[in-house]
Amino acid sequence: MTSRRWLREGRCDLATDRILDAAANVYVRQGVARTSMADVAREAGCSRATLYRYFDDRSALRTAFVHRETRRLAAEVSAEIAGVDDQAERSSRGSHAVRFESEGETPPFTRGSPLTTSG
Repeated sequence: MTSRRWLREGRCDLATDRILDAAANVYVRQGVARTSMADVAREAGCSRATLYRYFDDRSALRTAFVHRETRRLAAEVSAEIAGVDDQAERSSRGSHAVRFESEGETPPFTRGSPLTTSG
């Protein structure tokens, strides 16, 4: 029944984001290496069969997750340095934004990321 609800939504991007958000939650709780497709499906509220419609295997899921988070971080860094003309200041702000991410702090421009949202 759960998969029918997903099919009814009819939005590939929405389903993919939902799965990747679920993966982020499980990765944080269990670690990437110990996360199974069943864990992600359970967190996303879908069947494993539904999960496999979107991702061929764990490697494909991890790759999609890394690509999405890379695009998100790049967009946030770009927004942070937009309008800053001084190259040194741009470099400093960009580096600072990435440092916050790598150290687990939550700068204002990353609020709402599945990796920095508690709960």
